[in-house]
Amino acid sequence: MQAAVGAVFGRLTVLEYLGKVGANHLWRCECLCGASRVVRQGNLHSGHTQSCGCLAKEINRARRLTHGKTKSRTYRTWQHMRERCHDESCKSYKDYGGRGIAVCARWRESFEAFLADMGEAPDGCSIERIDNSSGYEPANCRWATRLEQARNKRNTRLVTAHGRTQCASAWAAEAGIDPDTLYWRLDHGFPPEVAIRSGSLRGVGRHE
Repeated sequence: MQAAVGAVFGRLTVLEYLGKVGANHLWRCECLCGASRVVRQGNLHSGHTQSCGCLAKEINRARRLTHGKTKSRTYRTWQHMRERCHDESCKSYKDYGGRGIAVCARWRESFEAFLADMGEAPDGCSIERIDNSSGYEPANCRWATRLEQARNKRNTRLVTAHGRTQCASAWAAEAGIDPDTLYWRLDHGFPPEVAIRSGSLRGVGRHE
C-alpha cells in the first residue's frame, strides 16, 4: 500500500502530507488510541511504525505477565534492540533504524522467540551483529564479549594502500602477518604502506 490520505498502516490512519525533509517524505497520522504522530513514509511502507507507540506498550504489558523476565538483562537487550531500530524517538535510532537496520519480524514481535533463539545473555556479553551492515536476526547475531566485538569491528576496518582499499584482515593475510600486528602498527601511526610490510619494522620510521 502506498502512503496517501486515508490509507491505514497498522493502527495509523494517514491524515495529511507534510512535505519532504531531506530524503524523507513526512505524513501526519492518527493512531487508533487518538494520538497524532508524524511518521516517515519509508517506515509506514516497511511496517517499522504501526502505532504512536501504544502497540509496543500493550505488547510489553502482556509479556510481563507471561515470561517473568522483564527485569533480566536479556529482556533489556531485546527491548533496547527494538527501540534503536524502530523507535524514532530513541537517541540511537539514527545509527540503526535510520540506516535501515531492522529487527526481524520473529524477534520484533516476540521476546519469547528471541529468548528461544539466543538463550540467556551470558555474563559479560552483549548482542552482536556478525555482519554490521545487516539487521538483527538469528543467523546474524550472537552473544559476544567487548573484546570479541572490538575484534569484529576491527576486521571490517578498511585500509587503503598502493591504490587499493580492502579490510585490514585481508591486508594482513596478503602480507603474511598477524592481524593484531597490523592493527597495532596502524594504531601507532605507521602509514598503511609501511604497516602492511611483512617482517619486523624495527628501525623503520613511522612517517616514511
